[in-house]
Amino acid sequence: MRHGSTDLSVQRRYCGRLDPPLNGPGRDEVLRLRLQLRSQGLLSRTTPIIASPLRRAAESAQLLAGGESLLPIDGDPRWREIDFGEWEGKTYAEATANAPAPFNPERIADPSFTFPGGESLLQVYARVGAALPDLLSLSEAGVVVVVAHLGSIAAALLHLRGQSLEKFWETKLPLAGHVIVDLAEVAA
Repeated sequence: MRHGSTDLSVQRRYCGRLDPPLNGPGRDEVLRLRLQLRSQGLLSRTTPIIASPLRRAAESAQLLAGGESLLPIDGDPRWREIDFGEWEGKTYAEATANAPAPFNPERIADPSFTFPGGESLLQVYARVGAALPDLLSLSEAGVVVVVAHLGSIAAALLHLRGQSLEKFWETKLPLAGHVIVDLAEVAA
């Protein structure tokens, strides 16, 4: 699941390592999703929840658990968002306005492109890939919920589906959106 909305996400600002809280609508989005997942049998008091330790994801995980979980929420830094470095807190236009030469947007699609002072898609892909064996072992007991960010979710989905990292930016998932992956099929 992707975390709920923040003021920075509403403003479409890069927010990787920045640590804003959920805003009011973001909390409401997560609470609605909680009801939906419970009604579908995908969330219970014994469902393991793994979350990025960044506040927007950790807060979303706490709201999902609703204070009823019998298990602690596992904060795992491997599920953090991409570190956008100097682009943090900026819009795309603001981030590229001071580039020494006109910025070619195709550069971002290159998995080796490193955000100035941040990390590359290759680094995110490796970091999230290192978390997947733990997720697969937890899934043997049933449903596992991961509360993270678009970047880490995209990297995980590409790993699990055996798809190329060039498809990274094609991944779309709304705030407080979720995707269901049958890990038993992936592990087979």
